[in-house]
Amino acid sequence: MSAGGRREFGAARAVCELADGGRGGRNRVLFWGLAVILLGLALFGWFSRPLFFGDASRPPSSDSDSTLVLPPPATDLTMRSLQDEAFAVAERLQADYPELPEALHVLAMLHAGMRQRGRAEALWRRCIELAPSEAIYAINAAGALVDQGRGEEAVEVLETALASGSEPAGVYHQLAAVLNQLGRLDEAEAALQNVLALYPESAEDWYLLGQTQSKRGDYAAAEASLYRALELAPAPVSALHVLANVSAALGKSEQAAKYREHYRQLKAAPARQLTPEDATGMRRERYLGESLRIALLTLDEAATVYTRQGDWDQAEKLRLRSLALDPTGTDMLRELAVLYLDQQRFAEAQVVLVRLTELEPDNAIEQLNLAQIAAQAGDPGTAEAAYRRVLDLQPDAARAHFGLAQLYRDLGRFEQARWAAEEAARWSPTADSFRLLADICRRAGDHTAAQAAQERADRLSSPEASSGLRPAER
Repeated sequence: MSAGGRREFGAARAVCELADGGRGGRNRVLFWGLAVILLGLALFGWFSRPLFFGDASRPPSSDSDSTLVLPPPATDLTMRSLQDEAFAVAERLQADYPELPEALHVLAMLHAGMRQRGRAEALWRRCIELAPSEAIYAINAAGALVDQGRGEEAVEVLETALASGSEPAGVYHQLAAVLNQLGRLDEAEAALQNVLALYPESAEDWYLLGQTQSKRGDYAAAEASLYRALELAPAPVSALHVLANVSAALGKSEQAAKYREHYRQLKAAPARQLTPEDATGMRRERYLGESLRIALLTLDEAATVYTRQGDWDQAEKLRLRSLALDPTGTDMLRELAVLYLDQQRFAEAQVVLVRLTELEPDNAIEQLNLAQIAAQAGDPGTAEAAYRRVLDLQPDAARAHFGLAQLYRDLGRFEQARWAAEEAARWSPTADSFRLLADICRRAGDHTAAQAAQERADRLSSPEASSGLRPAER
């Protein structure tokens, strides 16, 4: 597993998956120069699925009360204090794991964010020595070299990474960007063709290919590549500017004018008159915000490394500190919930998810997470309310019906349990839903209905049903 490859920050959570099961997805993150290098700190994120699908019928934890108190917002933050804190965290991580490339990577990213490219480069070169097949280290090292005006060395680093078996798409993309900048356009185009053979729907790579072809004077090919980039989302706005120049070179003056106007409209910003005091205040706020962003990303990466190494306490401290720095950080709350779930600390996870659902009351996925975890934590009232909220948001959410049926069954509320189980079976007619319905009917004393539901479950779990063949009706 690559450094920063377990999770991807900010992935959308698809509520529609409640009805038929979550499906995880991976997005490809490509790096192009040091301008986007900080994205490496944000490669950890979320799949489009609920956090937890434990059996809500399991006995709840014996201790349903949590002593966890989420931290209050941090105060008196300054650029210097945030930077000092980020370096203290990253340097301690490196001291704790001096030969772990993921730990060195966190410190390297922090140096890059502070524009200390030489130090970042040295750390990434050490990461490459420790893990030569990890593409992210070579990509970032190359970006740091380019920013120092050492493009030819960047090419060597990237070509070595390819020879070492690194995941090729990101490396080829960065290689193409460097070669393009160096004027080695034929090689840049070849590298981009390699990327697009793997990911033919990458708008960014089609744009870079069109830009490269335009520089080579191959305007017809450039036009086709740029059109393809604009068909895909999101394509860089600057593609319109390049396409305007290409159209002009092809003698298509009307099209060129159209693209220039479109580009101008997208880039135009309303004029704003600022006093010197306002301008200074805006700069100070922007710099403070950037320092906060870098600090949060550093704490997040460090916490992830500590979690992987089994140091739960240190990971928890960093997650809670991140929450103090950004009390509305929903991604950090999700990370903290996962940390507690990994340790089966359901009551603490429930505290975190209550805060998360307060921030996102219409997020059906998080409501479902809260319901299932509250059931595990021995809090049926919270679980029922959360399941009901899911069904308010999405009436066909089979998993919410299923969980509610389990909850009512365990509470002895068999009439309500039967209704919920029937709804679960209606929206998702699986063997499990019919087994649950059979169990509820049996407990309620309706053995005829229980037998019918069990027979349906048996048919759905038969080899013929599993293979897609329809078994004969009995």
